[in-house]
Amino acid sequence: MTWYTSFFTDLANGFWRGAVQPAQTSAEVDFLVGLGTGPRVLDAPCGSGRHSIELARRGYAVTGIDISDEAIAHARALAPSLDWRQGDLAALGSFGVTADLAVCLGNSFGYLDHAGSQRFLADLAAAAPVLVIDYGCAAEA
Repeated sequence: MTWYTSFFTDLANGFWRGAVQPAQTSAEVDFLVGLGTGPRVLDAPCGSGRHSIELARRGYAVTGIDISDEAIAHARALAPSLDWRQGDLAALGSFGVTADLAVCLGNSFGYLDHAGSQRFLADLAAAAPVLVIDYGCAAEA
């Protein structure tokens, strides 16, 4: 079992829901909207849905995927009409989602090993022509 498969329970998810202010989410979604992509968005992983819900509020058709049952349940309670799916990013390609924009935000990239990360990126690229990832770590040569 990989560490992230059981890490995101009430405690970790509650922390993230409390740590990020709505103004930050709004600014991040402003950036995404400014890209001018089509209306379909894949948010993977979506966590508790902060980006997905704001994008949907602005008229986007969003599919949110996350491994955490608790996060998906929370997101579904806030926005039941969105396409929420529970599952592992390591198998993202098996979901068969196509979109105009794929996003991996909120410090969510880097959970997989190198080969898994390459597969995840390839799956995102296969799902959408535009990909946005925020990543706080950098390697120096």
